[in-house]
Amino acid sequence: MPIVFAPLKILDEVAGDLYSSAKTVASLTKDAFYRNLQLGFSKYIEGKYDRYSKVHTLLSPHKPIGVEDIYVHPRLDSSSKTVLGENSIDFVFDKKVVVVQAIAGHGKSMFLRDIFCRLCRINFNVIPIFIELRDVDFDKTNIIDVAFDEVSPQSSLFSKTTFEKLVRSGKVLFLLDGFDEIKTSQRTSALRKIDQLTRDFSAAKVVVTSRPTDIFNGWGPATIVKIRDYDLPQILDLVDRSPIEGEVKDAFRGKVENSYIKTHKKFLSNPLLCNMMILTFMRGGDIPKQKHIFYKKAFETLYRHHDDMKFLYKRDYHSDLPEDVFTRLWRTFCYFSYSERKFGFDADQMKYFIVRSANYLSIEVDAKAVASDFVESLCIIVKDGEQYSFLHRSFQEYGAALFICSERGVNVFASLDRFNENGNDDVLELSLMTNRELVEQDYILPKLEFVIKQVKRLRSVRKKMKLFYSALSLEKIEADGEFELYFTMPSRGSQSISHFAIFLRRNYRPMFDHGPYQKLRSWLRRLSREENANRKDISFRIDLDEIDEASAAETPIVDLVKSYLDAFASIRGEILERKKHQDQMLKV
Repeated sequence: MPIVFAPLKILDEVAGDLYSSAKTVASLTKDAFYRNLQLGFSKYIEGKYDRYSKVHTLLSPHKPIGVEDIYVHPRLDSSSKTVLGENSIDFVFDKKVVVVQAIAGHGKSMFLRDIFCRLCRINFNVIPIFIELRDVDFDKTNIIDVAFDEVSPQSSLFSKTTFEKLVRSGKVLFLLDGFDEIKTSQRTSALRKIDQLTRDFSAAKVVVTSRPTDIFNGWGPATIVKIRDYDLPQILDLVDRSPIEGEVKDAFRGKVENSYIKTHKKFLSNPLLCNMMILTFMRGGDIPKQKHIFYKKAFETLYRHHDDMKFLYKRDYHSDLPEDVFTRLWRTFCYFSYSERKFGFDADQMKYFIVRSANYLSIEVDAKAVASDFVESLCIIVKDGEQYSFLHRSFQEYGAALFICSERGVNVFASLDRFNENGNDDVLELSLMTNRELVEQDYILPKLEFVIKQVKRLRSVRKKMKLFYSALSLEKIEADGEFELYFTMPSRGSQSISHFAIFLRRNYRPMFDHGPYQKLRSWLRRLSREENANRKDISFRIDLDEIDEASAAETPIVDLVKSYLDAFASIRGEILERKKHQDQMLKV
């Protein structure tokens, strides 16, 4: 039975107003215009629903599964409350702009797909427009133009003026997926154009997904929410919905309840990593606790997945490459495509990166056969029509990290310093886990020398701090009554040191004194009380440019800068000591 798409009912309400703005169809009756409009939107909604209501997963790489069959609604944390995922649509309609943030694998795109599908099936009195931001060139266009281009081909009588009137009516919800997949050089422009959309069309609602980034801090209309880790009931629900055999499902479920929830909770609480655990478990392997080894085993599982499931079956690869050569080709492909921030490809781009990778390795390959292996045999790339994309970006990042740590001749410093600009990606971290000595000695050590010199050459405390952050803000978390301290990075082009400091804090946490953060929080809290003496809430921000040098020297900013320098010196000393020890052992 065909679906009756709910958004089409909205056209009944607005058809009259839209008809009056459609000057090019004056010779048509209102009924004829309405039928054309309904037919056009029907094709758009039907096409998008067909695409976004099904998804390929690690556990079902060849047969797409219904999103509503496998999706487990997460909890969303905002500064004011925790929202249950099934109530997310009501939460979105209550806000003007919602930014949904989460690390890799937490289901940001699935969250938007689920909202889109529910809006298609249930009448919420809104038309959803789903846009993948990685496909938008913000140097040349904007969201309204892209949205109109998506809809207009389906209705020959639908003008841009008519579309803009529809958006102004408040009947459109923009679902903008993957802000972090926009080219780094275009992100500031992209945010400016999304903000302009909310200004020009004040009734429009917008939802944006992204990995964690501070670019949204201070964006007035935005409510920022974070997808919370899955708890045990959600993990078990995810396992129960998995498209795997009942006996395997029951066995894995038992392992989760009896042991994995204690030993591997960090992996289980992330939907992508949980599915990778299931894959590894199906192959009968141990589940490693280190993330990079976990990815390694997951890749090996994908490479041999069907072989291990079928007695005496050895799968043929189209490219007929030896396993070690195929693996090198795959990680080279990941490196080159990631270097150009390409997460999706058409057929020509796919061929380009395969051929470029093969040329680097000085081998000859059939690019079409390799593409088929990536899609059909390895199952790490998904083909949708004529478009290709990674099953998940984290696999591309892992492959790029492997390339940097494994291939001779790679300029480790240049590669990692360039990737350091993508501060919310995992390439640096995975590289450090994969080959700690290489990354420490070829990247972290020289970068530390540079940063320490940059900080010490400045006399101004305020300017030293501005190397890392441009503003400080304080927000009250209503759920627990605590105050959270946020830092805003410098403007684009000046973020390298800031991203590097965050990377060090994550991976050398014991080296950092957290006392200055408490002092800074208390200081900002006092300033906040003074400024908001007659207000209950509680958002406070201070730009470093607004603090004069004499005042800055009397604030906890001094302590924070000093703690950074002390931590940098300690990390540098530890790396040098380890290198000295290794050199001595080699002499022996």
